[in-house]
Amino acid sequence: MLCFESVVTDERRRRQGLSRRVLAALAEWAARNGATGATLQVEADNTPGRTLYRSIGMTTELHRYHYRRAPG
Repeated sequence: MLCFESVVTDERRRRQGLSRRVLAALAEWAARNGATGATLQVEADNTPGRTLYRSIGMTTELHRYHYRRAPG
């Protein structure tokens, strides 16, 4: 299983296809090395990230997290 974590693109470099190329290269490497699937976590309000992942076919949402803090 390939797990994408902490994918960050400098705001000045966005929309140039750089992240898409890196993710594609990682996916090809993982497949050559036996990975049969990929997963990731992305914050619900991370529109650029969600757009990127959707563009490479990662469209299935398995579940959502909800974080809570103790008062005070």
